[in-house]
This record gives sequence, structure tokens and C-alpha cells, in this order.
Amino acid sequence: MQDDYLDLGFEGGAEYDKGNKVLKKVDEDEVCGESVRIPDFVEEIGEYCFCKKVGENTYNGFEIESIDFGQGIKTIRQLALFDTKISKAELPCGMKYIGREAFRWCKKLEEVYIGGVKEIGYLAFSECTSLLKFEVYADLEKIGDECFENSSSLRQVTLPYSLKKIGKDAFKGCKISDVWICDNGIQHHYELCGIELTYEVFKQLKAEFRAKTNTEVLETLDELYTEITNAVSDEVKALKKEIASIASAQEANLEIAVSSETAELKSEIASIADAQAAKLKKAVSSETAELKKEIAAVNARLDGIESSMEVLLKELKRLRKSDKIMTFYELTEKELEEL
Repeated sequence: MQDDYLDLGFEGGAEYDKGNKVLKKVDEDEVCGESVRIPDFVEEIGEYCFCKKVGENTYNGFEIESIDFGQGIKTIRQLALFDTKISKAELPCGMKYIGREAFRWCKKLEEVYIGGVKEIGYLAFSECTSLLKFEVYADLEKIGDECFENSSSLRQVTLPYSLKKIGKDAFKGCKISDVWICDNGIQHHYELCGIELTYEVFKQLKAEFRAKTNTEVLETLDELYTEITNAVSDEVKALKKEIASIASAQEANLEIAVSSETAELKSEIASIADAQAAKLKKAVSSETAELKKEIAAVNARLDGIESSMEVLLKELKRLRKSDKIMTFYELTEKELEEL
């Protein structure tokens, strides 16, 4: 469990150097039988950090259960973890160097996972007889001479396309059957079938990897083109449908608006017509009243003339009865006026 790890602090458990960036030495009594955690501020694990010298060129590793290497490690110096009893090593990306014999004789080490490292040195993982799987995902350019020599259980390795050199006898005594080559998230698997992994073999695998990757890239591009074309076609269809729907809705809205405007216009015209009719009716009524007055006046004058004529006729009758024998036509104008 992560919570069971012993943090390598400044008091008693560990000795630091160079502004605390180098884990120089670990106290065996403090870490024996423990799982330890290296702080993220540590960039380098120093020489012989987790082992002690017991004779001429002879070292014993500390009895450590496991190590959390943190995320800051850039360099692991020579014999730093020589003969330790860890079973797994997980190292971060961005590492520069794993030194000579750094993990040599780690008999219980079964799996190694490295995010990225530039170089792995001479004998770095040799004599790791339980090592089954070794994986580096990026940046690796050089594997040193005899790096995995006599790590007889090693069956599977993952190496990046960036690898440019595999040293002499680097995988001597190994029984690698499966090689994975990776590059920018792409991985391909190859079977060695009893062939020792040398750089000449790896170069051939790299050529196959590149050819296969190029083919896959072209196939992926074709698939992507088809997918994009279909997606665009579907988008165009959907857009046309949406435009038609919008046009239909706009047409309906326009029809409603025109109908409403027409109704309002009709109402306004009717209102104007009613007002004009009322005004005309009022004017005609006024004219009729005046005309009636004039007719009444004419009738009154006619009545007056009729009365005058009756008087005149009576006077004529009277004159005829008198001695005057003049006719109506013989009367002078003055006399007529007097009459």
C-alpha cells in the first residue's frame, strides 16, 4: 500500500547533497525490511546508495521490500541499487542516465518500466535472473555493453524507435522471444524465435516497423478521409434540412404577418371609409337643408306672384265692365306698373 511507504526524510533516514537534489546515502538500519519513497525533489541517486561494501569489489544490497522512485529522478549512479531485493522498478520520464551496474544482481527484480531515459550503462541490469519484462517507452539512444548479460529469464522487451546503439553482448544469455517497438504512441510486436537481440537485428525490426507504420498511417488517413467525407455529407444534409425548416418557418411567419397586416389595413380602410361616408352624409344633409330653404323661398315668391296675378285679373275684369274699352295689351307700360 502507498501509505505503508517510508519517506526518506532529512533526519536519520537519508543523507542528501547538492542542495538536496542528490540522495547520497541511505541508513541501512532505517530502511531494512521497509518500502521506501524517494521525494520528488531528488534528481539523482548516488553511488552505492542502497548497498554496502563487504570486501574487495564485493557489495551487499539492503533488504528493501520496494522503492517508490518519485517523479524527479534524472540519474542513477553506479551500483546505486546493486543486489537490492526489490521486485519491480518504475522510473519516470525524462531520465538521462542509468549507471554501471546500477541494478546488477537484483535477483528478485521481475519487471522494469521506464517512462524515458537517454542511456543505460554497462552491466546495469546484468545477473537479474528473475527479470521477465523490461520496458522503455521513449528517448533511449544507447544500451551499454553486457547490459542484460545472464538475465536468463528475460522474455519480453519494449524499446523505443529512437534507440541507435545496442552494445556488445548486451542481451547475451537472455531468451528474448517478444520485442515491442514503440514510437509516439504506436507499438508493433515482433517475435525473435531464438535470435539474440543485437543492434543489427533491431535495425531490421525498425525498418519493418517504419514500413508497417507508414502503411497504417496511410490506411488511417484513408479511413479518416472517408469518415470526414461522410461526416461532412451528413452535416450538409442536416444543414439543408435545417435551412428548409427555417425557410418554412419564416414563410409561415411571413404569411401570418401579411395576413395580420392585411386585416389591419382592411380595418383601417373600413374606418376611413366610414369616416368619409359620415362626413359626406353630413355635408349632403347640410346641402339638402339649404336647398329646401331655397325651394321654400321660391315657393313663397311664386305664391306672391300668384296672389298678384289674381289681383290683376280682378282689376282687368273691373275695367272691362267700366266704359274703358282698352284691352290689356293697350295699356301703357306705366299703367301696367300702376296696376
